Amino acid sequence: MFESIPPRDLTVTRLRITEIRIRAYWKTHGHLPARLADLPILKGRDSATIDGWGRAIKYDVTGTSTVVLSSLGAERVVGTRDLNDDIVVSFDTREK
Repeated sequence: MFESIPPRDLTVTRLRITEIRIRAYWKTHGHLPARLADLPILKGRDSATIDGWGRAIKYDVTGTSTVVLSSLGAERVVGTRDLNDDIVVSFDTREK
């Protein structure tokens, strides 16, 4: 029997795959995409840019090559401190 993926786990996976896609875009174009819809699709990977609760992943550019991807989690509240907390991935595309 197939078990569904918990929303938090799905969100973490999608944030990490989105990071990989942003890094690929940077490597090809030398700059960050204007929006997530501009990213290349990865064959065989879940390239969705919505979180496990059905909301768009937030994409913020904080520098020339620095990105913050985030989801407000289940509670939709910034800054809670439990498993329903925000999920944030921050990275510099020039690193790694």
